[in-house]
Amino acid sequence: MNYSTVLMDLDNTILSFDQAEEYALKKLFEEEEVPWQQEIFQRYHIKNKELWEELEKGIYQREHVLSERFVYIFQLCGKKVDGDEMDQRFRHHLSEKIFFMPEALKTLDKLKEKKIHLHMVTNGVAVTQYRRIKKAKIGHYFNQLFISEEVGYQKPAKEFFQHVFERIEEKDTSKVLMMGDSLSADIKGGNQAGIDTCWYTEKKTVGSQEITPTYHITRLDDVLTIV
Repeated sequence: MNYSTVLMDLDNTILSFDQAEEYALKKLFEEEEVPWQQEIFQRYHIKNKELWEELEKGIYQREHVLSERFVYIFQLCGKKVDGDEMDQRFRHHLSEKIFFMPEALKTLDKLKEKKIHLHMVTNGVAVTQYRRIKKAKIGHYFNQLFISEEVGYQKPAKEFFQHVFERIEEKDTSKVLMMGDSLSADIKGGNQAGIDTCWYTEKKTVGSQEITPTYHITRLDDVLTIV
């Protein structure tokens, strides 16, 4: 299939959010003088994922998600914290250090060589994402950046993708590929928008019966064989 345009997710697709997240959380624990345990990160990661999925479903507002995850995790450690303040500090640490996914820069270089139009489509807080993109020096790879906070809708909302298609050059949906690591946000969103999808996960698993990608890759540079 010949695609002219790729809508590409940022977190855990180009940049490793999991590594950045652990780094930032460790910094918070260090500042709060709370002993670090790896199990804490695992529990935070599970809770955070649940909250963001509930946000995607419209159950919670973004502000609740950003605050509640820190109230929850520090409460487990017997400490009461201001969730909003913790979120501000966490997002500062999140952009302090950049962790790339394997083959990320090589893949971006090759896609540009192929003259593929790249557009970043990411959920998240705009100021944090812009900081990370700038520090990673990857902004020049993308024609446009679409960040949920600025768009006004989160992936997988149809309105998010309508906003994107109103602004990108390619109007033929058969020539657009959505690529990302999240079944519930990226793949479901692409499916609802009527475009082909590429699910990137290092795990050798398949999609759910409800959410099925057009392609499944376990290495980022495998997308080069698709486009």
